[in-house]
Amino acid sequence: MIIQDFSNFNYNVDTNNVKPKYKNSTQISFGISRQGNKSINAKSLDKINYNLGFGFRELSVNTYGNDINEYYGSFGMDIPVVGTAMVTLQLH
Repeated sequence: MIIQDFSNFNYNVDTNNVKPKYKNSTQISFGISRQGNKSINAKSLDKINYNLGFGFRELSVNTYGNDINEYYGSFGMDIPVVGTAMVTLQLH
């Protein structure tokens, strides 16, 4: 969890007489991993590490009376190449 305090921030941008308001920014994320089988006799697909994550971010700016929120996710794999070498693929 990340919390940032922007409540005292004052940036004097006045676009069409609308001044943005600033507040605390909060971010919460969660991830889970499945570790692949390290056995030399394991099948190739069973050796792959899988990673899954998701989160929520409340941005520090409020415009036109609306909060700006983000939801995000990620997926990744660590694929064994040779010995202990791995190739990592990530989608955000």
